[in-house]
Amino acid sequence: MKRVIISSVFIAIVMLLTSCGGAASIEGTWKVDPSSLDLVLGDGFPEEMKQSVEAAKAEAKSDKASNEMDKITLELNEGGVAMLKHADHAEDTQEFKWEQKGDVLNLNGEIDGEKFNANLDIMSASADEVTIGLTGESLLEQVKKERPEMMEQIPPMFDVEKMVKGAKVSIKMKKA
Repeated sequence: MKRVIISSVFIAIVMLLTSCGGAASIEGTWKVDPSSLDLVLGDGFPEEMKQSVEAAKAEAKSDKASNEMDKITLELNEGGVAMLKHADHAEDTQEFKWEQKGDVLNLNGEIDGEKFNANLDIMSASADEVTIGLTGESLLEQVKKERPEMMEQIPPMFDVEKMVKGAKVSIKMKKA
């Protein structure tokens, strides 16, 4: 009986780790699937701005955007080196660092002279598909920490805390 309980606990732990994505490495070459973009605006997002955001979402999911995104790959290589490549512009390849810690993907470095350090949630991962995303609250926290000067550029009429509350975004990447 004791052996059955221990075996059941071990199986449950393995299943939990696998379902959380903590055990699945996302190393490899990926392409973003713009049709999978899921964006939920925050509770306090101004009504007068929602139309333009909805138009931007539609544009991101358009055939034109899909054709352009199909030319871009994100390579997450062994040793923590990431490469962002465009099939038509090999000279513009960007190199930066990546690290996976459980269900968090950290990307950091510099692209076009702008430093960045972003943590994205790995919401699901399999051998051929990864869904990444973040909440509005997480994004705001990261901006405050990494780019506080951006907060100073927001007009005082916007309550950013309310705008991001309940907001979330996710997108799928497929194995290239």
